[in-house]
Amino acid sequence: MTDLLWVLAAGGALITWIAVALTSVLGARRLRRLEDVGRPRPEDPPLPRVSVIVTAHNEERSAERALRSLLAQDYADYEVVYVDDRSDDRTGEIADRLSREDARVKVIHVRALPAGWFGKNHAAWRAASAATGDVLLFTDGDAIFAPGAVEYGVRHLVREKLDFLSVFGRVAVRGALLQACVMNTTLALFSKTRPWEVRDPESPASFGFGPYIMFRAAAYRTMGGYRRIALRPDEDVQICKLAKRSGLPSDVLVGHEHVQFEWYTAPGGLVRGLEKSFFATLDYRLSQVVSGTLALFWLLSPFVLAPAAAAAEMPVALALAAVAVGVCWTTVVLAARAMRYPGWTGLLYPLATLIVSYIMWRSTLVTMTRGVAWGGPPVPLSELRAHARPGGGPAGPSE
Repeated sequence: MTDLLWVLAAGGALITWIAVALTSVLGARRLRRLEDVGRPRPEDPPLPRVSVIVTAHNEERSAERALRSLLAQDYADYEVVYVDDRSDDRTGEIADRLSREDARVKVIHVRALPAGWFGKNHAAWRAASAATGDVLLFTDGDAIFAPGAVEYGVRHLVREKLDFLSVFGRVAVRGALLQACVMNTTLALFSKTRPWEVRDPESPASFGFGPYIMFRAAAYRTMGGYRRIALRPDEDVQICKLAKRSGLPSDVLVGHEHVQFEWYTAPGGLVRGLEKSFFATLDYRLSQVVSGTLALFWLLSPFVLAPAAAAAEMPVALALAAVAVGVCWTTVVLAARAMRYPGWTGLLYPLATLIVSYIMWRSTLVTMTRGVAWGGPPVPLSELRAHARPGGGPAGPSE
């Protein structure tokens, strides 16, 4: 490798990381915060009735705490439609007990999964069909809500005349390596989806955080809802894409203080959990897997170029690569702190990147060879690809 090539490689890596820093970190600061919505104003119209839709499968450990956090909301008119999706633990029993204590809770027990559906998508569809609110808030059985989380979201929806809103909450995970993996995937997701552009009707950007996805009920039903993405294992990503493609006025807020959920408890759980959906987020395209892998490895290149340039006694290349490493670590440390993780977990970025690359390829190979099994029999890749674009494949069953 000639001196010039060393310098070009190191300089290219530095430029890449500067672009990532400017795009992700500075872009994320353009996102408004849920708490900034504030209290009622004299000109505010009355807030509409809300149906909070909870989809839960084997959430015994967190079900009661999560449901009680919803029942403690500072909101005048709302119901909780709780779907116990074929749980074989005490999830349904806990929900039934709380429904007897509080009439605002309506429990639906799903005993069997109809053909042509994945479980969570079907549960959300069933609940939305039974909901009576003018606003639908979809969440998960382990999501914890602070008292003002629903009110602030609805007020923002009403004030801004939106049909869709997602709030990016806190992903509460334990252990430095798992936190680094979550930070890594979030940084990559922000770079790709640019959630700060969601509010721009001219931008195709879409973004959704599964534990807080809010629709005006009429808009949700007009666009077809979860029935349109019945066989998408990346349902939170796709329902938001569907909202944007349907022309719904949309926005994304940050609400780390108001919404949180525990995603996984160990890196192994993250690997297994994303097995079903990572390839799906790339629309089942091998070309995107390859390009994504190359992009991740290129982001790691400063950590290889710096010691290699030092060994080859290339001072200019060494200096550029060293600065690129500094920009990288500054960026990921700031990203970690923004997600309420200790800043030093960002230093695990290189190892986390290798783990994320492994997850991507594992998901790809498993999906290609075995299909996706998510609460039912495996669905082959050919059928999954028919649903690769929301509304592009066969509509889901009417049930």
